[in-house]
Amino acid sequence: MQTTDYSSTGAFCAIHPQRGAVATCDHCGTFACPECITLEGERQICATCIREGRVQLGANPWERRGELGWGAAYMQTILAVTTSPGQFYRSMTSRGSVGEALLFYALVLVPALALAAMYGQFMLFALGDQLLALFDAFAAFAAQNGSPMPPEVRKAVEEAIQPSVGRVGQAMVFNVLVWGAIWLLASLVFGLVQHAILTIVGGAKHDLETSLRACLYAGGVRFWEVIPLVTWIGMPWMLTVQAVGLARAHETDGWRGGLAAWGPALGCCCCAFVLGMTPGLLLAIAGGP
Repeated sequence: MQTTDYSSTGAFCAIHPQRGAVATCDHCGTFACPECITLEGERQICATCIREGRVQLGANPWERRGELGWGAAYMQTILAVTTSPGQFYRSMTSRGSVGEALLFYALVLVPALALAAMYGQFMLFALGDQLLALFDAFAAFAAQNGSPMPPEVRKAVEEAIQPSVGRVGQAMVFNVLVWGAIWLLASLVFGLVQHAILTIVGGAKHDLETSLRACLYAGGVRFWEVIPLVTWIGMPWMLTVQAVGLARAHETDGWRGGLAAWGPALGCCCCAFVLGMTPGLLLAIAGGP
């Protein structure tokens, strides 16, 4: 076939053989002309891969797991959310599946919660003697005041602080199944409230789906709770990433994203403080003149 365009590489487009190729597809290696190649960041993708769904443009690594593989997509998403959340959310499309984001967060919680339970059991075993000494002191005090502690209670406490592979396994399963379900449900509820706050302050440029996805993908930072003591900063870290995510995903000001992200958590803390103080205040009022 006679050619009309030439390429310095001497190759020609797979779709338009009469045109010289300017690049190769980073996914399939096919030669492509300017019309058949699409640039996305540092990637060059051919029209065939896009048309046949082998590559999803504008999708984060997790939503490209069919292309990257589950393991690579999982870790790449965690690293992107952890190291460059601004870039991750800036490139995130406003439309997408909340179910995919929920699945990602659920898979992040599995190792985080399982190892948190294991570390908790190890701490319990390590401090067992001190805890038993405190229990004995409390039992002695109770006995002096006419309320002796039944012997079986001490035996149960002693057994609870003894090392046991079975007990560690039970704690890990309980943490993953029970607390995992609680965290997922709480994240969805918080996402609804966060979107409502963002709407009130005029920052919601997209729908609820965008806010929920931004909040759930922020859970990727909780993967690092597999490291001891990171658990204590897991929630503030996630809320900070959510603030960035909401602002970037909705293309709004940072203070609006921060207010939406931190608002529900701070509100819960204030309510807990008020509820904790209420009984004391009522007793003080009742005992007053």
